[in-house]
Amino acid sequence: MENQSTLGNQPVQKYSLGAKIAAVALIVIQFTQALASPALASIQAAFPNVDTTIIQQIIALPTMLMVFSSMFCGRLIAAIGYRKTSYIAIVLSLVGGFMPAIMHSSIWVILFWRAIFGLGYGLTFALCVAVIGAAWVGQEQRILMGAKTGIGALCAMGYSTISGYLAQMSWEYVFYAYLIIIPLGLIIVAWLPEPPRPQPKKKTATDVPESKLAGFGSFYFMFVILACISVAFTAAFMNNSAMIVVGTGMGEPKNVGFVMTIFSLGMGLGGLSYAIVKKIMKRFMLTYLFLVFGINMWIMCTTDSLAVFTINAFIHGFLFGGINPEYEFIAINSVKSRSRMEDGVAIYVALQGIGQFIGPFLCAGLAVLFGLTGVYYQLNATWPILLASGIVLLIIGIMKKRDPAAPRPDQVD
Repeated sequence: MENQSTLGNQPVQKYSLGAKIAAVALIVIQFTQALASPALASIQAAFPNVDTTIIQQIIALPTMLMVFSSMFCGRLIAAIGYRKTSYIAIVLSLVGGFMPAIMHSSIWVILFWRAIFGLGYGLTFALCVAVIGAAWVGQEQRILMGAKTGIGALCAMGYSTISGYLAQMSWEYVFYAYLIIIPLGLIIVAWLPEPPRPQPKKKTATDVPESKLAGFGSFYFMFVILACISVAFTAAFMNNSAMIVVGTGMGEPKNVGFVMTIFSLGMGLGGLSYAIVKKIMKRFMLTYLFLVFGINMWIMCTTDSLAVFTINAFIHGFLFGGINPEYEFIAINSVKSRSRMEDGVAIYVALQGIGQFIGPFLCAGLAVLFGLTGVYYQLNATWPILLASGIVLLIIGIMKKRDPAAPRPDQVD
């Protein structure tokens, strides 16, 4: 704890390298969700009388519960602090992740443990963003936000590879891999910082009562709702890539795994390079992201070459790795009252989960509305919206010479 910088009107201590490693370790735990996917086929074989849609809930259930648990993360931090919240997240993730390896008498028992994991899954994600937002500022915060996304994506690649080998031996071995949470948890317990939380301004008898929502500000709510809708569109590639590769005849199911690996590689590099790209693009960061998202997705819709589609996947991943930390940075810095920052992060994370959930329905609905058909129908409904959004952001960026990711001038506390 050397020098101090400022966050709003609050001094922010300088934390050690260990504290940064511990903060990023939270997202490494969160990405252990990727371990379970390669085991689904083996679990289906072990429970042949169970419907496929029930088996798929092993992946879907934690994602759904993430929305609920992340919503409560801000209140939990306010009540017991960052470190104690991390203990709960670690225990839920470890118990829910590992227990299917030894207690799996029925698919419903496995789903019970996956629900427990889902609660930890949501807490670790929201807690990671909140602690980075509270403990670091400026370029240091950007670097950590990008590192969180990049390292998480690269870990997901590693997890999927390891899990694939384990699943070939036995599906139970996949869940033993969740024991990796133990050393990660020890790093967090040892080094995770406990940033001081800004206290709300004391009210006087003459103060006019404010709504609890007033602490967030109108810009914050506008942003998180638009970010929720936009993730529904940017996730269209992930939701449709398998159908496109196989449906167009450009590849086989095995090629889909390679395409998604290249996407994850791009996402990892996009996250790790986020701070550098942001320094170059400045207030036009979102403009650049949406314009290239739209152009790249349009090219996807015009190609029947697996090589070109794989390059598109890498570019899409690189952009996805950049937009996530940018959104998180804006969410943190757009909350009007600094004492509500953790709640703001929790709402943002929950809405991102909802956005990914509604994405396929929203894109399919737009495709029907515009009479689009064929294997590219959802992407053809999406790329014009992303491109148009980029053009609108370009105009706004030229007219308003202010970075939306900069702290709001009206922030208090």
